[in-house]
Amino acid sequence: MIKKGISIMIISCLLILITGCQSQDGSQQANLTEYRFAGYYDWFLGKEEYEDFMTYVSNDQSLKIDSQYGEKIYRDGEYLIIEATDEQKQALINQNKQLIEQAAEEFMKMGEDYQMDYSDDYSSMTIWIDQEHFVDIFSSEAFEVGGNMLGIISLVTASRVLTTGDCDSAVEIHIINLDSDYQVAEAIFPYESIQITSQDWLTSQQNDVTDSSKLEGYSRVLATVIEKNDNQIFFKPESTSSDYQKDEKLCLCLDSVYGEDVFMPYQLSKGDQVYLTLNGNYALHDDGDEIPDIAPMAIIPVQYIDDAM
Repeated sequence: MIKKGISIMIISCLLILITGCQSQDGSQQANLTEYRFAGYYDWFLGKEEYEDFMTYVSNDQSLKIDSQYGEKIYRDGEYLIIEATDEQKQALINQNKQLIEQAAEEFMKMGEDYQMDYSDDYSSMTIWIDQEHFVDIFSSEAFEVGGNMLGIISLVTASRVLTTGDCDSAVEIHIINLDSDYQVAEAIFPYESIQITSQDWLTSQQNDVTDSSKLEGYSRVLATVIEKNDNQIFFKPESTSSDYQKDEKLCLCLDSVYGEDVFMPYQLSKGDQVYLTLNGNYALHDDGDEIPDIAPMAIIPVQYIDDAM
């Protein structure tokens, strides 16, 4: 029995947030498209063999890509840029698929009847696991299983962005309790972290879990971006049933801990509608104005919620 709650934060210390935006390259090579990826670790891109996260970071890695997968790869601040033709992009997607299969083989060795599956368009994936390896989240077993899950999810997400050409594209993740075949967690990755508590395991013995017990009191509030600058994003809450219906504006300060902890859509701009995961409270942050500050658990563009329904 688990004696205390465990939260599997897949976007945590092993964080990998992978997105890619495409735009036509301005150089003379008119057939090249630029793909933009935001992430801390890119150990899977263009690899010939699957390497788990810990193997990768323990080695000295230089930034390079085989010419069959892209013409150029480089950093632009926190972003990774790949310039590729359509043929190179497809070759990279195909290579990712091989790596996914290799990663899945490693994953299925970690527990009896462990499984994973994903849709042909990479828009969703399902992983079957049991409770055994997550009794202690800091154990070597949990670290290994969680790291391998992270690698698989990262590969599927990368292929989703390459397939759609949308840097903000998302993957619907479902985690199934092997012992009961009920869902123990779900998330729209990378906007939401995958969280599993001991209560979630208990609930999933007889019912599907759609919202982790860690998110008790939270709900999604529909809002429109009405202003955005380098330090702040201002939202207008649209839902009359939310706890923020009396607020004309809500502000997320990007230079606060609240802004640092949330995954931000790359292409977010004025007029966009999003769902904010909020608990009815306001953030404590002195930014010199009277506009209420918020600390959302997630900011999800509405189209990815619609896609998941």
